[in-house]
Amino acid sequence: MTIPDQYIQYLNRKQSKDVDVVKFGWKDLDEHLAYGGMQKDFLCYIFGDPGTYKTYFAVNFVPKVLKQGKRILFFSFEMSFDNIMDRLLQVILKKHISELREFVPENEKFVIDTLIGLHFFDRLKLVTDAKYLSEIENEIVSFQPDVVIIDYLQIIKSKISGGGEQNDYMKIKMFTMALQEIKKKYQIRIVCLVQLKRRSEEDRHSRLPRKDDARGSSDIECSADLIIGGYRPDSELEKCSQMDRGIIKLSTTLKNRYASIINPFMIKLKYNRVTGELTQDDNF
Repeated sequence: MTIPDQYIQYLNRKQSKDVDVVKFGWKDLDEHLAYGGMQKDFLCYIFGDPGTYKTYFAVNFVPKVLKQGKRILFFSFEMSFDNIMDRLLQVILKKHISELREFVPENEKFVIDTLIGLHFFDRLKLVTDAKYLSEIENEIVSFQPDVVIIDYLQIIKSKISGGGEQNDYMKIKMFTMALQEIKKKYQIRIVCLVQLKRRSEEDRHSRLPRKDDARGSSDIECSADLIIGGYRPDSELEKCSQMDRGIIKLSTTLKNRYASIINPFMIKLKYNRVTGELTQDDNF
């Protein structure tokens, strides 16, 4: 019996452990995924209410990707180029944003040398002037990234024949289907932030998001390989030092197609208000 080449190649990859993986960079989160991170053809959604550090999660993820030698395409449909750069430099240089606005020539050389060392200029592209879904695929074709970040889903616009725009539910249905096709077509990882519907103050600070807290949740769930839900528990705030402005708890229990273990998973990250860093709290 002759075994087709594609099966032989698959077996060879498994034997050599030649799986191209991008790690999130938070130890417990990566260990909870079957391959220790995101393999190719992977779509992850980050669920959270306003103020749950979703954008800072994405910003912290960028240098972690660059250090792995991967290319990253970052779409911000909400913030300007300067605002995203401020946050990236805050995390990379570990300096408060107010300090970054007072550059002097000798500091500028240090900043540029640091960014060159990260391959920041050749492996990262920030896109802040896009509006429509079609522009995402055009940029992917041009830049050929390993990872795409989208901040955030509900702000992307779409055009329909005859002009105008679709309602929110139809947009999300179309977007999630398109993202699923794009990640498979280009064999990339997509991390897409999702703003939740307005929840009560009690819910926002007392429990993890549920899938139905997001508009179009059934379409999001169908397209996702991983859904990470996050919230800021009030009960943890009193434990924070002055340096740590807040805590965010993350869970992959909403959906994890490639879980390494079946047990429910939770990770706690501390947000440093000076450096913008999200670091894992191993005492959780």
